[in-house]
Amino acid sequence: ALLLFSHSAGQESLHKTFLNKRIKNCNKKIAQALVDRSTRIALQTKLPFFLFDEQLQHGNCFGERLANAMCDVFEKGFDKIIVIGNDCPSLSAGLIKEAAIKLNKNDVLLAPTAKGGVYLIGISRQHFEKSLFEKINWQTSAVFENMIQYAEEKNSSTYFFPCLNDINSYSDLVTSLSYLSYIDSFRVIVTGIIASFWDFIPNTCMSLRLQPVPAKESLRGPPVF
Repeated sequence: ALLLFSHSAGQESLHKTFLNKRIKNCNKKIAQALVDRSTRIALQTKLPFFLFDEQLQHGNCFGERLANAMCDVFEKGFDKIIVIGNDCPSLSAGLIKEAAIKLNKNDVLLAPTAKGGVYLIGISRQHFEKSLFEKINWQTSAVFENMIQYAEEKNSSTYFFPCLNDINSYSDLVTSLSYLSYIDSFRVIVTGIIASFWDFIPNTCMSLRLQPVPAKESLRGPPVF
């Protein structure tokens, strides 16, 4: 099963500042574009799909809420789960489909972000231990390393995907947009949102509409075990 663990756009805009805090509607629209994109690619995979926003999440911290959501999906009868968030616009349906194939041959999948987080986790029921999972330092730059340690402690066979950028701030937004094609739907939507709030937007972000898309740099991924 595929689990999208995400805030609603309204809640996401309260936790993250993509652009000027004075223009809350702009931040909410960008958050909605991220949620919509993640939902769309999840549906494109044709995998059994579950969205857990704050209405369905329960627990006292991020780790508890995520672990509880995964338990809820496992209890529906699934033996393997792929977990994604809403903040990686470079994530594609094709990559998720590949993850589903790799998870048939591996116990754990890890896909790191450039800042030490993860944009995708895959795990089998046999290698999921709720208490250990909750203890990971979620929402920090130590998540990826913690997940490697988790997999080693569980003696799991682990497959690593390439590193991608996620979006948690204005600078992340600029970086991620610069790596997307001009015709990418998310870039088109976000640049349209930016244009509608033109007077409030920093020049560096406005200039994204004028800059050519740079060649993608090769990002070294971790070794495949």
